[in-house]
Amino acid sequence: MGNNRHFWTSSKAPFTSWGNAPDVSGFQGREAPLEQLVEKICIEGCRLNIIFGLGGIGKTFLSVKLAQQVRDQFDFVIWRSLKHFRSGAYPPPVSVLAGDLIQFISHFQDDSSDWSRLIDYLIDQRCLIILDGVEVLLQAGVHDGSYQDGYAEYKNFFQHIGNTAHNSCFILTSREKIRDVETTDYSHVYAWRLKGFGRLEGRQFLEARGCLATSDSNWQSLISRYSGNPLALGHIATNILELFDGNITSFLNHSEMLIPHYILRNLFDEQFERLSDLERSILKYLTEQHEPTKFNILQDVLQSISNGHLQEALLSLRRRSLIELSSPDYSLQMLIREYLSHRFNNTLI
Repeated sequence: MGNNRHFWTSSKAPFTSWGNAPDVSGFQGREAPLEQLVEKICIEGCRLNIIFGLGGIGKTFLSVKLAQQVRDQFDFVIWRSLKHFRSGAYPPPVSVLAGDLIQFISHFQDDSSDWSRLIDYLIDQRCLIILDGVEVLLQAGVHDGSYQDGYAEYKNFFQHIGNTAHNSCFILTSREKIRDVETTDYSHVYAWRLKGFGRLEGRQFLEARGCLATSDSNWQSLISRYSGNPLALGHIATNILELFDGNITSFLNHSEMLIPHYILRNLFDEQFERLSDLERSILKYLTEQHEPTKFNILQDVLQSISNGHLQEALLSLRRRSLIELSSPDYSLQMLIREYLSHRFNNTLI
C-alpha cells in the first residue's frame, strides 16, 4: 500500500503540544484497539483515523495513549479539544483551527489561517494531529450528519485530509461516526467503534480499584450491567469500596442498577438532546421491549413514518452507538436502557 511508513523513527524527539489532554498514566486495557490503531497508522499509513463511541467509553484516553505510543514516528504531535478549544464556549471554525496548527508547525513563523496551507505542511512534515470531540461540529436533531452553520467547511477539510497524499496523520474522536468521512479514500481512512470492556478487561480494571468478587458470574454480571463502560465502572467501583468494602457480590445482592455520577448522566443527556423526534420515538419503543426488535415491527409501530425515514433514523442511531444490531434485530445496551427508562419516566436525578 502506498505511503507505507514501516515504523519510520525520527532522529530527534518530536515537537509536542498537548493542549488540555488528560493524564493517562493510569490507562488500562484497550490492548486490542491500541494495537490495531498503531498498525493502521504506522504500517498501513492511514491518514485519517476516527475513534467513535458512547460518552464515557474511553475515546479521549485512548487517543492520548495512542499518540504517546506512536509519537516517535512524527516530527510534530498536536492534541486539541474542539469542545474546549482555548477554553472557549464554541468550537473553532476551520480557519481558526488551521491557523493554530500552522503557527505551531511553522514555529510561529507563518500566520496563515488557510487550511490548504496546512495541507502543504502535512506534506512537508510528519505531523500527528489529534482532534477530540468532533461531534460538537455536527448539527443536532438531524439524521444526515450535517454540520452546524459556520462549520460546513470542515467537510471539505476532512475529505482533503483523507484523499491528499501526505506523510501525516489525523486522529478524530467523536460520539458519532462522521458520515462525510465515509466518502473519502477508504484505503487511507479508518473508523473504529470503541465498545465497552469485555469480561477480562473489566475485571482487571475493577481489581486495580480494589474490587473483588466470589465468582466469575458476579464479575460478568457487574460488567454487563454497566455495559463495560469505563466511566460508569470507575464510579461504581468507588461506591462498592465505600459501601461494601470492595465486595462486588454484596453490592449485587443489595443494590439496584443506577446511573452512577452526574458526569456520566450529563454525557448521556448531551447525546440525548442531539436526537431527532423520530430517533427518540424509536428509543422509547426499544426501551419498553424486553426482547430485540425486528425492523418490520418498528415499521408497524411507526406506521406514519416512511420506510426511508425509518432507515435513516436507525442508521443515525447506529452512528451514535445508541442501538445494537444483531441481524436482523435491534436492541439497547443495558446501561443505555436504564438511562432511557429513567429519562422517559422523568425519574433521572
